[in-house]
Amino acid sequence: MKTYDELFKKQIKEFFQKFATVITDYEIVKLPKKADILIIEMHEKLNQKLDIFKYFDTFNIIEFKSAADHFKVGEDDLKISFYINGVLLQEQDANEKNTTFTVVSSAKPVALLKKFKNNIQKIVPGLYKIENIALIPVHIIVINELEGDFTEEYTLLKEFSNGLDLEKFMRQFLLKYDTIKDKDTFDVLLSLYGMDVIKIMKELGMYANLIERNIDQVITELGLKDKYMQEGIEKGIEQGIEKGDIGGQKKIFIKQLNRKFGLSPEEVKIIEACENEVILEIASFKLLDGFAKIDVLNTFFTAGKIQ
Repeated sequence: MKTYDELFKKQIKEFFQKFATVITDYEIVKLPKKADILIIEMHEKLNQKLDIFKYFDTFNIIEFKSAADHFKVGEDDLKISFYINGVLLQEQDANEKNTTFTVVSSAKPVALLKKFKNNIQKIVPGLYKIENIALIPVHIIVINELEGDFTEEYTLLKEFSNGLDLEKFMRQFLLKYDTIKDKDTFDVLLSLYGMDVIKIMKELGMYANLIERNIDQVITELGLKDKYMQEGIEKGIEQGIEKGDIGGQKKIFIKQLNRKFGLSPEEVKIIEACENEVILEIASFKLLDGFAKIDVLNTFFTAGKIQ
């Protein structure tokens, strides 16, 4: 099960590594352990390719604060100076003019903004700049205040929002999913917020639509040939999901997965041991929607917050 922090670093790295060097576990020599920051060293200035991070320069430090890890005034604000000084001392080419520091926070760090209220500039909704907090200005990105469309940059941040803003984003994303087919974002949302995602998917009828699109395959797996039974089969499958017929779901799922990819005895045992309907529903959705075998099977290991 990956944490918020691990998934955030993964998503940031995948986005920026196309045009930058990304260090996800940066070591500052005087610290007893690795600093909880990312370093993004841009290969060239690409401000025109960035929307939210358009202020980035050569060296860019990011600290992430998830909904489960709120910013602590008197502790985390002191670390900012330590991190900045550490990077400036260790990186030969880094200086005060070509280095930026950003706190990316799922929710608004109210205490921090209140402490430095006289030094704050609001650049756009969700993006603040604080002067005189350290050797260089500090940018604050408040994810649940960001406004925008489904650009890659916007999406990778909104995955880590919270509260009503997160629910709104998930609903908008799932409504667009058939068009954008962003499986990476979909997988992150499932890993972090599985039950909530499944609930919204059911409200939007995404299960029913997938079953309908894949009914020929389902008919084959059930050993039936009469396509006139289609309507009844669809209804039965949906009722099986609603009633929690996990035994029947597992049998159909194993047959479908084995037919498409092949399964080892060990993999079959892992699936058979699953008693969590939500996890099985997620894996079934991935299978029907064309995810790779490893992504489907990983559902049983990285189900995140699914209880």
